[in-house]
Amino acid sequence: MLARSRLTALSLGLLLAGAAPLSASAQAPAAAPSTRIIKMETDGSTLPAKRELTTGSMKIVAGTYAPRENGAVVGYSDVHGKQYSIGTPRSAEVIHVARGSIVSVTADGTERLVEKGYIGFIPPGLTSTAKDADRYVHQYIVFPFDEARLKDKQVRTTLDPTAIPEGDFVKGPTGGVHELMDSGRGGKVLAWRPSASGRVQSAPDTRYVAIKTGSIEFKDGDRTIRAGGGDTLYIPRGATYSWTASGAAAIVVAIAPAAS
Repeated sequence: MLARSRLTALSLGLLLAGAAPLSASAQAPAAAPSTRIIKMETDGSTLPAKRELTTGSMKIVAGTYAPRENGAVVGYSDVHGKQYSIGTPRSAEVIHVARGSIVSVTADGTERLVEKGYIGFIPPGLTSTAKDADRYVHQYIVFPFDEARLKDKQVRTTLDPTAIPEGDFVKGPTGGVHELMDSGRGGKVLAWRPSASGRVQSAPDTRYVAIKTGSIEFKDGDRTIRAGGGDTLYIPRGATYSWTASGAAAIVVAIAPAAS
């Protein structure tokens, strides 16, 4: 079973996706990464560009990795400060904490520490509140989500692929896959246990891959990309790549191309 909690995670991706004061539409479009895999670094060094802003008493350095794909935005947020709160638009978000910690606050005032390695789903339409950011960085994907598909619109969900029984995974050419959520708008949240090796020829969708545990080595043309627990990758539609994996488990958000 999935571990579920009332955990409130800082929703800076939703800020970048359309809430004031910094919106994706207000940013200069990021350079398209062609079809190369991007490993999202903790310092944001692989970002085409970063912006700084202050909201409440928090300073935020943030940016996006690529142009929107069927309404989805993939990016990075580095947060320092004491307090932050924002009302979210009608989009969902999956985050992966890459560094540091932050204290999240639920609607009833309950506080909980969010630390490196946490992967979580934030449903659309909520207000996120957080405080006491300590060297906090997360990678995120924001994507359209049909609220009618959510049983509980007020609950954040902790996503842990290692907590899902082996029998719930469907075996396929890339390994075991278990569907957690279908946004109804072209996005799916999946748990993935990759096969020991595999290859994808011209990926049919865009993927945000948050690795919970184990290790994966991707071959992307002449490049080798090594990733392990705590790392996040962006795999654009059209990418051709292979991998070898050892004990890996990940959360994947797959974004299908927009209907023509």
